[in-house]
Amino acid sequence: MRSVFKILVILLFVPTMCIGQEEQAGDTFDMNNYDQNDPETVFFNFGLFKPFALGNNSFNEAYRNGNVGLEFDFNWMVVSGFTLGAKIDVFKADVQDQTTIGAINDTRVTNYSFHLGYYKAFSREWNLHSTIGVGHVGHRNTSNDDIFREYGWNLYLQEEVNYRFNQYFGLYAKLQFRTDFMDIETVPEQDNYLNNQLSIVPGIGVRINLNNPGG
Repeated sequence: MRSVFKILVILLFVPTMCIGQEEQAGDTFDMNNYDQNDPETVFFNFGLFKPFALGNNSFNEAYRNGNVGLEFDFNWMVVSGFTLGAKIDVFKADVQDQTTIGAINDTRVTNYSFHLGYYKAFSREWNLHSTIGVGHVGHRNTSNDDIFREYGWNLYLQEEVNYRFNQYFGLYAKLQFRTDFMDIETVPEQDNYLNNQLSIVPGIGVRINLNNPGG
């Protein structure tokens, strides 16, 4: 887990350090003449992520770490610096210990969410996008002879570091803290273990920019 945190720190803070070094090197970019509505009025993220469960809960203790997941994220800058968006993400986790969760072999986790964001541009290439979201989450559980579903909701905080290559195309790295609140009927002693899932979620992907007249 320590190595994971080191990677996340590098992903989030190295780009910011690079920005500062570029400015010290004499970058002629003038933020006073920069309009944040210009670079990304509408943008889409297509990415990969890897969830890591934390704490005393079933996903941390009964499952292996989740497999690499997929996400699609839509964002619209409603006013300068602030965004509205919607996202769908999905990943699968395999069970390694059935003693506390029953005869489940694997679980597919799908989340549909809406989010509010704050967008901060440092230059035409570099920017940060911070979001807070709420979603509807579903578990599709598979056993040897059955498939059944469980549902809940979640909250997450996310930070993205983004780099634009041109007017339409860029890359991003993200770090998300996410809590899922499931509605699984169980005995009181197992309620927190099964229904409160905390995870840290790093990810990377491609950003597509549209409605971008000034580039």
